[in-house]
Amino acid sequence: MTGLRLGYIAIKNAAIRDRAKKLLFYTASNIASVVQYGGIGALEGPQDCIEAFRTELQSRRDLFYEGIRDAAGDIFSGQPPAGAFYAFLRIAPGWSDPSTGSGRATDGGSVSWRMVEYLIAKGRIGCVPGVDFGPNGEGYVRFCFARDRKELTGALESMKQLFGVRV
Repeated sequence: MTGLRLGYIAIKNAAIRDRAKKLLFYTASNIASVVQYGGIGALEGPQDCIEAFRTELQSRRDLFYEGIRDAAGDIFSGQPPAGAFYAFLRIAPGWSDPSTGSGRATDGGSVSWRMVEYLIAKGRIGCVPGVDFGPNGEGYVRFCFARDRKELTGALESMKQLFGVRV
């Protein structure tokens, strides 16, 4: 249920707790009831699926990072996350789009955007430009590896073709 965020905080110090309540009231209030009921179910419902899902996500992460090394190891770099299902990979500074000869977007801007445009248009690979997460994200691309293994494998095969690795 990505995007449906719910959390809680426990603060022992009364002064800090009061400040946090004021902050949270204006930033994280009015959580939809369906999300709240989902949270109750997640906390009180069966927990046997949690470990199996964690193991599966770790396997998908490993599949993705191994595939990136094989398909585009000279284009992308980065370490696997310990607790997320997104890869935030650095784009090699010298990369350029073969169709334009440039690493910059068609408007002369972001290399993150140019890479995303290239991957979507030429490889049908969904991803998000790192710069969308702030100025320090420029030069990076975010991929989600929580997708089905078949989709991950297909995206990695497309990358091999895009970046000149023999399939």
